[in-house]
Amino acid sequence: MKYDRKLLEKAVEKYPKITNRKFVLASKLSKKQLSNAIKHIDKFAKPEEVVALLDRTLFANGKDGILLTTEKIVSSDSATSGAYFEKFIRAEASVNELAVFYADNARRKIKIKTYAEEAASLLNTIVKLRDEANKTEEPKPEPAKPAETAKPKPPKPAVKVEPPKLLTKTEPEISKPAPSAKEGTYAWYLKKALAGDVRSMLEIADICEKEGDYYSEEKFYEALFWNLRAAEAGSPWGAGNVGKMFENGIGVPANNEIALEWYQKSPFHRNVYDNLKIYIESGEQNAVSYRDEYNEFVQWAGDYGEILYENGMNFDERFKGYVLTYISAMLGCAKAQLLLEKICAENPEFGECSHKK
Repeated sequence: MKYDRKLLEKAVEKYPKITNRKFVLASKLSKKQLSNAIKHIDKFAKPEEVVALLDRTLFANGKDGILLTTEKIVSSDSATSGAYFEKFIRAEASVNELAVFYADNARRKIKIKTYAEEAASLLNTIVKLRDEANKTEEPKPEPAKPAETAKPKPPKPAVKVEPPKLLTKTEPEISKPAPSAKEGTYAWYLKKALAGDVRSMLEIADICEKEGDYYSEEKFYEALFWNLRAAEAGSPWGAGNVGKMFENGIGVPANNEIALEWYQKSPFHRNVYDNLKIYIESGEQNAVSYRDEYNEFVQWAGDYGEILYENGMNFDERFKGYVLTYISAMLGCAKAQLLLEKICAENPEFGECSHKK
């Protein structure tokens, strides 16, 4: 849910300032600040979605701080997806932490090393302005009309009201792939892929990679996930596709050294493997220099996946958490491997996850 930008900007201008640092509207940020804030704080945010930034850097370069967008607040201290505004009712700041409370009794915590109280003050001002706006928008009741003398209507027959159906772990809050899904569609392939069909895994990976090119980079993670699932099931094409994604930096840090390891598992990519090996050995690229960025990505996927799975507000967020945890586990993160065992045990509908090497 995206909030009214004018309301958010009004809150930025009016919220009670607590410290010497404050949120600054996006219109007053430099292009470098805005670009760095998106890159280092919320890589999925679009420039037009950014409302304000509390920049904590010494030289105001935007690489560290708290970012406010039209749908959430995010801190560079945490690998979470931030605290979303939908149904939130108040915020509280504690030591190195911001807690956001929601109308359905849910609560989300995000780490904020400094200026958490500033963020809480801004969020509570947003709630106040939102509630005031809702009150003014409520229609005034029409004056009561004089009662007309009319024949009494016969009572309606009693209707049996079924109690609400409660969700359980075996019945998640998402529509499962329709059994009548049209052949060749995403839902049709997804149903077969979850049942263990390797070809369908590769088809979904291809669909997601194309959607990543046109719509959202988040789809690249799903493409990597299904290629890894296919490779784990013994598909040389899946392993080769993982190698391609690392060689070309599709959704992951470009790293020829890691790509080589995956190409080696695919006899169909022997020619690519030989050429890439010669390219690396020629010294034209220092592949080892990309190792830190690769390790950082693996760690980020594991941490982000755990937070989304454990604290996700809906099934989609928890499923994304599973996807990122799976990626991190398959790329060697021991912590993610332990969490993946728990996720697979709690969600048999995700399919077999024999990720141990």
